[in-house]
Amino acid sequence: MKNLLIFILYTLLIFSRLGAGEPVLLNSSEIQLALKKMKVVGSVLYIAAHPDDENTALLSYLSKEALLKTGYLSITRGDGGQNLIGNESNGILGILRTQELLAARRIDGATQFFTRAIDFGYSKSPQEALEIWGRDDILSDMVWIIRQFKPDIIITRFTPDISSHGHHRASAILAIEAFRAAADPTKFPEQLSNVDLWQPKRVVWNAWRSALEDQNLDVSKLPMVDLGTYNPLLGNSYGEISAKSRSMHKSQGFGAAPRRGSYPEYFIHLGGDVAQSDLFDGVETSWKRIPGGEAVAKLLDKALKEWIPDNPTQILPVLFDTRRKINELPPNDWKYIKLQEIDTIIRSCLGLWMEATAADYYVTAGDSVRVDFQIINRSSYTLILNQLDIPFCDLDTLIDKRLSYNIPLEFAAYLTIPATAEVTRPYWLNGNPNPGAYDINQQEFIGKPENEPALEAIFSFQVNQENIEYKIPVLYKWTDPVQGERYREVMISPPVKVSFKEKLYLFPNQNTKSVELDVTHIHSESGPGMTLEVPAGWLIQPETISLNGNASLSFNITPPRYSNTVSASLIQPNTYSKPLFQESVIDYAHIPLQALFSPAAVTLVRLDIKYPTLRVGYIMGSGDDIPPILTQLGISVIQLDEQNFASTNLSSLNSIITGIRAYNTQPWLLGAQPALLEYVKSGGTLVVQYNVSRGLVMDNIGPYPFQISRDRISDENSPVSLLKPTHPLFNFPNKIEQTDFDGWVQERGLYFAGEWDRMYDTPLAATDPGEQPKAGGILYCNYGRGIFIYSGLAFFRQLPAGVSGAYKLFVNMIAAKGSQ
Repeated sequence: MKNLLIFILYTLLIFSRLGAGEPVLLNSSEIQLALKKMKVVGSVLYIAAHPDDENTALLSYLSKEALLKTGYLSITRGDGGQNLIGNESNGILGILRTQELLAARRIDGATQFFTRAIDFGYSKSPQEALEIWGRDDILSDMVWIIRQFKPDIIITRFTPDISSHGHHRASAILAIEAFRAAADPTKFPEQLSNVDLWQPKRVVWNAWRSALEDQNLDVSKLPMVDLGTYNPLLGNSYGEISAKSRSMHKSQGFGAAPRRGSYPEYFIHLGGDVAQSDLFDGVETSWKRIPGGEAVAKLLDKALKEWIPDNPTQILPVLFDTRRKINELPPNDWKYIKLQEIDTIIRSCLGLWMEATAADYYVTAGDSVRVDFQIINRSSYTLILNQLDIPFCDLDTLIDKRLSYNIPLEFAAYLTIPATAEVTRPYWLNGNPNPGAYDINQQEFIGKPENEPALEAIFSFQVNQENIEYKIPVLYKWTDPVQGERYREVMISPPVKVSFKEKLYLFPNQNTKSVELDVTHIHSESGPGMTLEVPAGWLIQPETISLNGNASLSFNITPPRYSNTVSASLIQPNTYSKPLFQESVIDYAHIPLQALFSPAAVTLVRLDIKYPTLRVGYIMGSGDDIPPILTQLGISVIQLDEQNFASTNLSSLNSIITGIRAYNTQPWLLGAQPALLEYVKSGGTLVVQYNVSRGLVMDNIGPYPFQISRDRISDENSPVSLLKPTHPLFNFPNKIEQTDFDGWVQERGLYFAGEWDRMYDTPLAATDPGEQPKAGGILYCNYGRGIFIYSGLAFFRQLPAGVSGAYKLFVNMIAAKGSQ
């Protein structure tokens, strides 16, 4: 059972490295590298807190130079961070970042793991992170992953003592604890029916240059690897590979330039046996560590000696002998790992193309879908397709067809999905998460980067008197006019999907408002009715709407008299609140297209707010949802961009707002800045939301100098002081009081001003526990007849969450008036 679990895990990890894209065959250089890797029997696990924390140069070096089985364990999926390329956030951002990590791993060759921990936002202490995550739960996840992956060495990106981010230090604390606990039979004994105890040789810290310099350490006594090493088989150094891998983190704006030349990386001991000169001191990484393995090593040497790049089938007889020898070994985790590796090499030497493509990317429970199969033997080697196993299939699975050279074997079958099949959703989003961790009830899912494919086909071949099986996912294929051939996963979909016209509906008074939605039937034209489930105090008409055909429908909602923010869910009546689903699509060129079906819900916000008639301009930055929210308040919003800015009469606007990180992402603002400041000088109001100091398009974004710092208030419940209660920002058109800072989410703000000219007012201050107050959350100044405001407060999080006080303060900012 334990070895079967390892076999299944490794198969899934191979699929994750390929992604829902074109099935990948190794080229000649990659085959040669894979043969060399077959000779190495050792593993290393790198542990950090977030997706972007990994050292991609080191991962690629360990995987492609040291040829080790290399893993990267990110404690979180980065779901609480910012997004530089779109407006995905929270769980959907976690999906995007998961796929960016998998894209990075396809380049650097490592395997990706996660715990169930949620990135709940910036934390300033490891104690807070461990408490919110649930220390024992996340430690259990890490122990499970170590017991499965069995690393010889663990490397941490961080140390328990150095870093301003609590998640970073917490990841190192947990890594050291997990290093010991994985070998302790009293720790998480319920795991031991599926995995064995495991004790890595040592755990080390991948030390930063600055830390080495601060501690004045003699680096000549530390284990070192040179990440500037050049690999002629790959035509790149590991610094160059790292840049390609690192640049997959596009949602975080982490495009990287390659580093060339020697670049030593050092490691500091944290636990276990001390390494004297080499990370793997005292660790056997050859086939000698496996009883009977030396015979395998000799055959691999022979394969490498006989390898001819332009005639890969030349070594197939040796590879089959090697495969038989591996099969003769006693049960061992490495046996199953190496069988997967050699089968991949054999497939690539054969040029064996296998594809299973569905006629649609969505199929509902109880429906059928056509699947087309194509197999091509692009070698002169005799190959027979014996059998095809695919679930829910009407095809005779015994094929027994000889594959002629380069002649496609094609056939089709219909798959009927069971009526009980569940809608495909990322496994970690299926439960009811708490603020710090996803609710994952099935132990075998822990650590996996993504779901198993909804549909898979197993092709069984006979070649050289050997029977070999290959498992591939059933995918949907189409041709994009720009990107060419593309693939995406086939999903079990709901029969009906719904889409609200807005993510959030505002009720600034007690007037009834229409909540509109579109209904699309995916594979049927009728379905159960639906009702919008709202809490007490909210009135809804009609109570139920029938679902017949595609249509645009609406509910009329009357809010209560008092301020209230609620979530309203669409359900099917008389089905114990069975949800309807809404679809979210994530489509970027650097990752496979992703779709998410989540229970359909919409946020309803009753506000007690005053808002004047305003006409504002909005310059979008990296992406946020504020413009449509302002529109719902009756504020006229004009989107300003590089194309229409010069032709827009700015004097017709009461205020102009720049979206988050606009001065980091919109280069054209450098040329537009004089006009913006002239607009302020002439009586307009310019509200600049947070930017980061790195990568500003200009040195100074205000009328007077100020510096953006890394200061932030990470505790959303931290105290806020109104330093100047009579300040206009706190009195027009809405009176701002302490209670208006109740109910904020994730954080107060980020990238506050650190230093500023005396011309700026700082009307409020906020304080994280154990720290001095920070007053750089809002800078306010009069400039000419107008007003300039810089705000690091996290309005981009608060407004979509329906935080009433944040609405009032934001309206006050954009309604601020200078001396007209």
